[in-house]
Amino acid sequence: VVDGWLHEVDGHPVVDVVDNGPGIAPQWSGRVFDRFFRVPGSAAGGSGLGLAIAQAAAQRFGARIELRNHSTGDGGSGLLARVHLPAP
Repeated sequence: VVDGWLHEVDGHPVVDVVDNGPGIAPQWSGRVFDRFFRVPGSAAGGSGLGLAIAQAAAQRFGARIELRNHSTGDGGSGLLARVHLPAP
């Protein structure tokens, strides 16, 4: 399940994208934006370019992406991807 919200944090616009996947282990958090990097043992397909492309696009438009693990409240976990948008 993936959900998204557009809202404000501390008066600044953000877009949150939240899933109920496994999150990112701390030892990989510094690498996930690297081109062609895939977390070892991940079952999902792909070439490892998605987050690198997203980060490049965000930077081009003055935005910043923050990733953090979160609890789903029902004992599960997931990932929160927060895009901090530039002020209008």
